[in-house]
Amino acid sequence: YETRPDAPPSGRADSAYWVDGRWRWDGQEFSWVGGHYEDPPHRGAMWQVGHWERGREGWVYVGGRWT
Repeated sequence: YETRPDAPPSGRADSAYWVDGRWRWDGQEFSWVGGHYEDPPHRGAMWQVGHWERGREGWVYVGGRWT
């Protein structure tokens, strides 16, 4: 469980988007990568959440990105 901070760093409250934390696989074990606030690259940008996909050689993480 991850608690989101109440507000982003000062000066970013109107535009910052919270990106949830995720588990990262390093080839031997998983480790937690905490969430963070991120500024969209342009007005109207939408965050596409990262996800795991099964590939030819096993599972692969497709990172989140702005669209």
